[in-house]
Amino acid sequence: DDGDDNDDDDDENDDDDDDDDDDDDIFGDDDDIPTVFSEAAFDAMRYVADIRRRFESNPRRYTSFLRNLAAYGRGRMRLRVLFDRQAAVLSGHRDLLEQFVDFLPQARREEFRIRIGFF
Repeated sequence: DDGDDNDDDDDENDDDDDDDDDDDDIFGDDDDIPTVFSEAAFDAMRYVADIRRRFESNPRRYTSFLRNLAAYGRGRMRLRVLFDRQAAVLSGHRDLLEQFVDFLPQARREEFRIRIGFF
């Protein structure tokens, strides 16, 4: 009987070895993994990095900026509210606010440029 139990254990281990062959199916093809970000994505990453550097001495402002973006991204905030909150976070840093407008939907940029006094 003891010999039979060991044979069953061996069979289970053999099944585990077969699972290793399926790893390629789990992770998919390499073609599914994006290898290049768009220029707009790089611009956005550089912009956020600029904000982080600018507010190094005041991390709460940087955190507020990110939280506002996250809330907007989850649909919990309208665009006008997002703009108003980011304008408050970026107060005293007009260049960053002007750059922020460039990331807003094209159809609404003029509206927000007018709100901060440039076109």
